[in-house]
Amino acid sequence: VILDVGLPDGNGFEIAEYIKSVQSPAAIIFLTAQADANSRLKGYETGADEFIPKPFHLKELLIKIQHIFDLHPIKNELVLENCVINFTELCLKKSDGSIEYPAANDLKVLQFLIIQSPKVVSRDEILNYIWGVDKTINHRTVDNTIVRLKKLLGSESEGFIRSVRSVGYQWLQKKEI
Repeated sequence: VILDVGLPDGNGFEIAEYIKSVQSPAAIIFLTAQADANSRLKGYETGADEFIPKPFHLKELLIKIQHIFDLHPIKNELVLENCVINFTELCLKKSDGSIEYPAANDLKVLQFLIIQSPKVVSRDEILNYIWGVDKTINHRTVDNTIVRLKKLLGSESEGFIRSVRSVGYQWLQKKEI
């Protein structure tokens, strides 16, 4: 998240505090003209990873963003009690050492539910995101995908994916991706 301190409708420090209070894994960069020592200290106290005073050089911003990615690599896997789902390799590694390779679209649906959580996602949203707006795919395709995902996740699947009658589906666990 790139924030300015002085915003037309609020204060960047308050937004940073809120982001950290909801335990978001988002990194925060302050990019602001308020670069005095007190502002920089307050920025770091609210959880900023970087503080860049204006005027700045674009290369400096890009280097600092890369630095944050190096410090906080993006995890593209979900660690559950009985397995690890790797969204890059499109596989599920079970605690017994076995590896399953579910359909790629099934894992894309799972990843979409996780990213959208705690929001309930409609079948149409899933269809449009995975298969595209131009495709005419039946809602049963989504329902069948969810059935396969629940089977893949095992006995605890009811604690992960909730069916919301006449609406869609919801991921119930904390985001780990």
